Amino acid sequence: MNMPSMPNLSSLPDLLAGKIPDEVKTTTVTQRHVLIVSHAVPVSRLQGHLPAGFSLDTIKIAGEARAILQMVCCFNDNFHYTPLPIPRLDFWQMTLRVLTRQPRAATPPPAAVEQPATTTTTPPASTREPGAYVFRTFLGTRAAWVLQRAVASQSEYADFNVITRGAVERGEYAPFVADIVPGDETPPTQIAVRSLDARVAQPPFVSWEKMAHFLTHRPVSFQKLSVGDGIVAMTAEHPDCNPVMGEFVPVGGEVREARFGVWEKMGVMNGAEMRSPFSILIQPEIVVTAQAPRLAKSGQATA
Repeated sequence: MNMPSMPNLSSLPDLLAGKIPDEVKTTTVTQRHVLIVSHAVPVSRLQGHLPAGFSLDTIKIAGEARAILQMVCCFNDNFHYTPLPIPRLDFWQMTLRVLTRQPRAATPPPAAVEQPATTTTTPPASTREPGAYVFRTFLGTRAAWVLQRAVASQSEYADFNVITRGAVERGEYAPFVADIVPGDETPPTQIAVRSLDARVAQPPFVSWEKMAHFLTHRPVSFQKLSVGDGIVAMTAEHPDCNPVMGEFVPVGGEVREARFGVWEKMGVMNGAEMRSPFSILIQPEIVVTAQAPRLAKSGQATA
């Protein structure tokens, strides 16, 4: 596959340290057909897959802590630098991530209180920022791939064959079919879902709103930097999501079963588990404003 050449990235760490001009520090995009498929897996499955310094944002199911893995697929409409209407990019994107909670910036203790040098304290949940660590991102155009790959090393080009039928502007998908074939050796992702009228919370959540907020409110995402061993942080803002509920469906011969190539390659779940998600959410549309990527600060995450 002929891929575009990558730009010289030797000065990237300096740029991410704060030398990006203010006028190009934010991007805006309308994300359409945002499909979020969440799986709850034993925490032990993630051993060796996360850099040091990251804490999983877990839930308890039948008394066992579970990590939340998510596949997020969406169409990015009019991705552009916020002050400028052009240039613009339209492209499909798929992100594979795990939910995390990272400590917010710590407040120094009062000078009169001695802190033993060997003591470490885990901040309570109320002081920890909800986020996500991204394992892989796949982009549907080569221009989008170059833009993302210049910052994050785990970004790849992929061929997207996506079909949406139904009154999708009202959140009615009948169905939403995706066949995504990465440009590298990663197996494909193949799924078909349809929307449901019901909105039912899964234990341990007591309401649909609380569950949806937990699964969608992830203002900070982390990825491996494209050069060196650092971690890049990306902050995004958007209104609260109001997704519809979905379920897997067979659609003729188009998709025979749910398959998630990245989870398959990582060995974090088997085929039966892939077909039994914790939750399927579909957000028809949402406007997202993202800050320029930055190097993760000490105390947020370390490589």
